[in-house]
Parts: sequence; structure tokens; C-alpha cells
Amino acid sequence: MLKTINIDNTEINLSLENNILSILNAKESEIEVSDGYHTFTDLYNHRIGLFLLVISLLKKSNKEIKIWYANSEEINWYIVGIDFDNGKKTISYHIPNSVKDYLDKMNVEYLDKLPPFDRCDSNCNLKRIYEMILK
Repeated sequence: MLKTINIDNTEINLSLENNILSILNAKESEIEVSDGYHTFTDLYNHRIGLFLLVISLLKKSNKEIKIWYANSEEINWYIVGIDFDNGKKTISYHIPNSVKDYLDKMNVEYLDKLPPFDRCDSNCNLKRIYEMILK
């Protein structure tokens, strides 16, 4: 299983200790859900990588979008947010702290505290993603 990747000379730790299973206090040998092709860990690590790619592409564009990260309540995690529509809407995800150096290299703004939670759940986040794509 892939444990680390190196992007732009930054070692990114994708180990199990830094994914969602650690939040659930599970051990790799205890829980590893699979569809027969990919494990939950594989899919989650790909999601992290794809979200970082989106951030990278947005940073390279001239869009007026604010990208930020701040400490999460969960140890070893950040919340990373993309504010669009002049901050009226945010897409945010938990990202392991192992990507902090990568976020810093992309000049993503670090916030001392999280913005107020707007009660956007997973379905709401997905709707906002599709709205952003269609703009």
C-alpha cells in the first residue's frame, strides 16, 4: 500500500495514521473496506490528492477565489476551504497535516482560526462543487 508520495520535493505522508480511520481509532488490520478494486484508504488518499490538484489549478488561474486552511478540532488534520462568490459559499475538506508544506508552497493562506461553520454538509458541498464547475 502507498504510504508516501513526493511532490515538488515535498514528502507527503499518506499513511494510515493520517487518514480517516485514525479518527475512528481503528487499526489498519481491523478495518479495510474494499469494493474489490480499491480500499477506503485508497479512495480517501486519491480524494486528498485530487483536492490538492484542484487547489493548485485554482491558484494558477486568475480567479478571484480565496483558498485557506486552519487547524481542525481533530489532531493531525486541517480544514482546507475554497471561498467563491465573494465568500458567500465555501467548499471545505479535512486534509491531513502531512500536506501542510505543500499548501505552504502553493501560498495557501493560513488562518489562525476557522471561519464560522455555515452548516454545509456533504450533499451541500457536492452541490457547491457542481455549481462552481458550471460557472
